[in-house]
Amino acid sequence: MAEQGITADIDCYLLPAKPLPVVLPLECVAEVIAKPDIEPAETGSANWMVGHTTWQNQRLPVMSFDALNDSNAKIKGRRKAHLVVLNPVPSAARKSYAAWLCFGNIERLTVGHSALMAEIPEQLDRRYVDAVVRINKIEAVVPKLAAISVAFSYF
Repeated sequence: MAEQGITADIDCYLLPAKPLPVVLPLECVAEVIAKPDIEPAETGSANWMVGHTTWQNQRLPVMSFDALNDSNAKIKGRRKAHLVVLNPVPSAARKSYAAWLCFGNIERLTVGHSALMAEIPEQLDRRYVDAVVRINKIEAVVPKLAAISVAFSYF
């Protein structure tokens, strides 16, 4: 485990995901929607592409971070579904909203000076993972949102 820590407090959402939860700064999230209405993806789409939803008169792609990291992840039939509408990523080539589907309770937390960088597990796709942080006893993924927004741009 690396010895460097977080230098400033960051208010975040902790999103349930497998194999590790995802931590996103509040400013990355436009809205969290319980019980989302999702139009299923077309047959032949990438397994992580769940479908589309309409949010504020915009058609948004919906993805599963679980399936992005695990091609065998099961998406259907899970309870407590939430959509996390992501703000456009400033450094991305295409500036548009997108949404993540997650299952379980979403929590707010502050990532502060006690958070430490941890090793990225081998089962995570490093193309989409910027880092793993340890917050108290929880390890959470910091996603590469610019890379993920490129994946969204194809749908």
